[in-house]
Amino acid sequence: MRKSSKFMAVLLAAGMILSMVACGKEPVTSTETKVQETEQTVASVATEPEEDLYYNKEGYPICDEPITITMSGASNTTDWDNTAMHKYFEEKLGIKTDSTELQKDALKTQYALMIAERSMPDVMVKSEAISKEQVNMDGEAGYWLDLSQYLDLMPNLVAFWEKYPELKAYHTTDTGAIYSINRVNASESANVSGMIYYNKALVEAVYPDPIETVDDFYDALVAVQKAYPDKIPFSLAFNSQNSSRGDVILRTAFGIESRDLDYSLYKDDSNEVVLGETTDGYRAYLNFMNKLYEEKLLDNDCYVYTEKEYRANINEGDYVFWADSSLSVNNSTVSTDPTDYEMIPALTSEYQDELTFLLAHGLSPGSRIFVSADTKYPEAICRLLDFLFTDEGIMLTQFGIEGEHYELVTDKYGYKHIDTAKFADTVNYSSAGNWTQQAVVNYQAMCMWWGADGAWYDELTIEDAKKMVEDTEITPSYKSNAMLKIEMDAVKDVRKIAVPLNYTNEEATNRSTLYADISNYIKSNKASVITGSVDFNDDKVWSSYLDTLNKMGLEDLMKIEKAAWARLDARSK
Repeated sequence: MRKSSKFMAVLLAAGMILSMVACGKEPVTSTETKVQETEQTVASVATEPEEDLYYNKEGYPICDEPITITMSGASNTTDWDNTAMHKYFEEKLGIKTDSTELQKDALKTQYALMIAERSMPDVMVKSEAISKEQVNMDGEAGYWLDLSQYLDLMPNLVAFWEKYPELKAYHTTDTGAIYSINRVNASESANVSGMIYYNKALVEAVYPDPIETVDDFYDALVAVQKAYPDKIPFSLAFNSQNSSRGDVILRTAFGIESRDLDYSLYKDDSNEVVLGETTDGYRAYLNFMNKLYEEKLLDNDCYVYTEKEYRANINEGDYVFWADSSLSVNNSTVSTDPTDYEMIPALTSEYQDELTFLLAHGLSPGSRIFVSADTKYPEAICRLLDFLFTDEGIMLTQFGIEGEHYELVTDKYGYKHIDTAKFADTVNYSSAGNWTQQAVVNYQAMCMWWGADGAWYDELTIEDAKKMVEDTEITPSYKSNAMLKIEMDAVKDVRKIAVPLNYTNEEATNRSTLYADISNYIKSNKASVITGSVDFNDDKVWSSYLDTLNKMGLEDLMKIEKAAWARLDARSK
């Protein structure tokens, strides 16, 4: 940040006076005369004009004389600069954008070329395909702007991180620098991210008891298998990220307290960092899943489906129990009424004696927004980034301008929802959602508090949720959220998992190969155990698996992980 000329002049004048005294060259005058002369000197300096800045430190517009910044990143929108959001930046904030949209598949290649040629745009957005480690490393090398040097211009971001200190800890490197900022989920409903669901009528007809333990779950599957031989009792799609979230429910039941599926790092009850795939609970979980697979209680095509195929089967009613990112039955041939289904948010076992649900941390992966160290406009850009954390910025970057692109509608229970029906152009665009994404906002690119339209869920009371479930006027999507609220309220232990770790350049280099080899070995063994080609019931086989992990460098990898976690804890204090 540049200091004002007035401030520097005052310091210079004061320094000259002190120098004269120290050197014994003070004029022979009375004390009163000296004071008057000093006051006149300081007053004269104080009247000098401040440095002429190209931006305003406070208020809007950010720039009285509009500036143009270059912008690039992965594209969901075909013409960023002509969206209502970017026009608002120009007309209200004084920042015009000159954007180059990139295909997501080409982003990593284009990023490498930018670094090699030092041809970065002023701002990169929606660039989560570039890892946090990569951007931090290139930031340390001088390619990306250290945002921590401009936090005095970013009071809204600072206030946000004061409310969520773990987020500041995640974004800050061990040197104290901040090279990128990531999107965060605005609503807890988004952090639930899926569970196990089942057809209520089919299950309760043959298994009316509560399903709270893994043994209950097994017994219920056996019951439905006998009653409905033409249906698959339980299905997952391990190749689908959304479906695999249901697998998290089962893993948590066996004490594996991480939402990662093939490399589960977390702290145990002793506050020690452990890898879940080396625990007795993980062994028991895989043996349980193999039992389901062998008895055909678990879909034997669980490693074959694409997400599209899997969800088509859900809608056809092929499964009695299934897992997905949400209870989405809008296209079901069985029933589109969410109350015809039930949710399983948590189960217990001998490894987890209390119903426990792990909320996602809510951070988008990688590095969503970062700024070139070569930009001519660091202050204005940082003020623009700070605007994204204002109430107005949050709404603008998701929905546009109130009264022009959306309105807030209050439902009969007093909760506010986003409604675009009056404004959406569904003639030139395939849907209201497509219109918002293409014409109104640069979709997901610059929204830092994602899913603000789901914020009503956090305010929803259990009493109102129960009324909504029975209310025939409530839409299915809101009704399923009301059901979710009730189910989550019954879970005794709901906790948010830790934010991802940051690594030093040396750690990232050493970790890369170790992590890739070990996680691939774990993933391969998981599939082999579940499908029956490897038997973890055999103590020798389990011991051999652990020995192989150690020979592959697990101890060295865990040293890196523990050091990174310790630094995260220190930054979070």
